[in-house]
Amino acid sequence: MKKLTVMLVCTFIASVVFTSLCQAQEKTKVKSKSSKTDLSMPYKATYSSQFVMGDPANSKLVLEMWKDFDDNAFERHADMLADTAMIFLADGEVIKGRDKMIAGVKEYRNSIASVKSEVHAYMSLKSVEHNENWVAIWGTEHDTWKDGKTTSVELHEIWRLNKDGKIDVIRQFTRKTEPTKE
Repeated sequence: MKKLTVMLVCTFIASVVFTSLCQAQEKTKVKSKSSKTDLSMPYKATYSSQFVMGDPANSKLVLEMWKDFDDNAFERHADMLADTAMIFLADGEVIKGRDKMIAGVKEYRNSIASVKSEVHAYMSLKSVEHNENWVAIWGTEHDTWKDGKTTSVELHEIWRLNKDGKIDVIRQFTRKTEPTKE
């Protein structure tokens, strides 16, 4: 039941996030399919007002890289990172460059004894306005540290792929979870 509740909460959060990403320009009139009435959007989207479903192969790549992190083998798909790749971590740190990103991820991952990720949802998207490919992914990372302590974190990440199909931007958002007693 807890997993279902977590999944429902994550689904709700995901719908809120993507609704905000996909909003039309302020006061733009949009025909509603269900009510045939005009809707005025309360905010102007600063990035893009139109996304469509993207290539599922992009989602597969992101899922493989999540698996690589779990397996402590992030370099397995390192060739899929652009030389100019940047990751915006949840704590505000920004790492620029593929080599620095790989080194940082490896250093962090080596401080953890084991990682098991639960993927709640993922979606491949294409920004029509910017002609960009994105993958959004939500999940929970369960970590066992070398001292035996266990922690979990809820993750929301968006990954952008450049025109060459390589990952060039990762933006990460997290929420620490309280340990559960089962």
